[in-house]
Amino acid sequence: MLLLLALRTVTGWWRDSMEKRLEDNKAMAERVATALERQGATNADIAENMKDVRDGQGEILKVTTEAALTAAAGLRETNQKLADLKQGQTQQPAGAAR
Repeated sequence: MLLLLALRTVTGWWRDSMEKRLEDNKAMAERVATALERQGATNADIAENMKDVRDGQGEILKVTTEAALTAAAGLRETNQKLADLKQGQTQQPAGAAR
């Protein structure tokens, strides 16, 4: 009789312990699921921000290229005018002032 009472007490304690463990595991699984949802949302935000950064880099490259082409065209025009001036100086008559 005492053995049955001890066995019932031990099995009751064991059952309570397992139920508590299952509750703890369920709570942990819920926390992990919440963390994964947050991480997924964060990853989506990061991907969107990275797209914005790439778009901005593309715009910067476009503006920089346009500026470089404009500068190169201006440099060619300046060089041409300098060449014209130099050529004009070398073609002046012998008595002209330099």
